[in-house]
Amino acid sequence: MKSSIALFGAGTVLLLFAFFSRSTEKSFPPDTLNDKIRITSLSESIPIVNREPVVLPFMKVSAAVGEVLAPEPAKERPAAPEVRAASALVLDLSSARVLLEFKSERRWPIASITKIMTSVIVAEHLDFQKQITLNSEDILAEGSAGDFREGEIFTAGDLVKAMLTASSNDAADAVARFYGRRAFVDLMQGLSRDLGMADTTFADPSGLSSLNQSTAKDIVKLVAYIVKNHPDFLNISAQKETLIKELSSGAARKLKNINKFSGREDFLGGKTGYIDEAGGNLLSIFQYGGRKILVLVFGTEDRFVESERLYDWAKTMLK
Repeated sequence: MKSSIALFGAGTVLLLFAFFSRSTEKSFPPDTLNDKIRITSLSESIPIVNREPVVLPFMKVSAAVGEVLAPEPAKERPAAPEVRAASALVLDLSSARVLLEFKSERRWPIASITKIMTSVIVAEHLDFQKQITLNSEDILAEGSAGDFREGEIFTAGDLVKAMLTASSNDAADAVARFYGRRAFVDLMQGLSRDLGMADTTFADPSGLSSLNQSTAKDIVKLVAYIVKNHPDFLNISAQKETLIKELSSGAARKLKNINKFSGREDFLGGKTGYIDEAGGNLLSIFQYGGRKILVLVFGTEDRFVESERLYDWAKTMLK
């Protein structure tokens, strides 16, 4: 997988990470699903790569505590559209300017958006060329995306492709089982902790569990980390289709991306997510007028329509 880090400047990513990493007291509405659930990491300390804080010249720094502060609030702007989702956030990634927030601190089941974190753990703890044989336990995962069968062999990298395009639960379960499922989920929780995602919990690698929960603000921290450290994931998720290879037969398999935005010239990448407890979730990054716009919605009846509507409104703000 070839890098496309040119899409995003390192300064933008670091500014984003600083902006969303400040700790605040959380107040959750009474109707938030499982909003008090927490999962304790099995490991007290997990080695994580590339976590060194960096302070750029244009960031304000408190000499007393070394706190990196956000840019000044944006000037008053026209009223935002009605949000038809449980939670939403629209952000200009190029400037770290929040264009719209709606219950962005509300914990919500993230469903298959989980697979973004799963892909990161594979990249940082498994060789992408590692060969993984699928077994009956993997195939029992809900859904048939990827059309995987017991005994087939794929590289870890190809299983990541299957997760990011076809949203294969089999692929997610296979990589976690190969590493050691409990230890793998512990790594997911450990990285979320290291990234300051205080309101995020993981119970499985696929997102089928409603205990996999996060907030829009926390997910932005993960997006910033991916943009800096794993930009290839965006390229993969933006493709209309991708090819993987079954190693025992040498046969190529074409996987179609289930994301309706895939293949569009202005779509830079993202991830879908759906389970009954969550409704429709969608993370999308678009390019408009030289800017990168993140649109994140949780709990919508039509995630693509809602994301497109918020994106269209964001474009009017940037003209």
